[in-house]
Amino acid sequence: MRYHPHPGRVKRSLEVKHQGGSYRIEFGVGLLEQVADHLPAHLKESRFVVVTDRTVAGYYLDKATESLKKAGVTALEPFVFAPG
Repeated sequence: MRYHPHPGRVKRSLEVKHQGGSYRIEFGVGLLEQVADHLPAHLKESRFVVVTDRTVAGYYLDKATESLKKAGVTALEPFVFAPG
């Protein structure tokens, strides 16, 4: 895990490697309010779908989609599935 010193920004990140490639998970305070800031510039004009389970959606979905909308990013209807 990597530590980042910027308050309100990414505090830790974890690189997840799998057979098809890799992706990064970021942990930190205030990241949902800044979710669009973490998108590459060329993707901000794209449309996105937030995918989550019902449990996580209850805590974070509204905040994440509102953050995207405030940044001018088009968030389509979220896909919310049953936990487990």
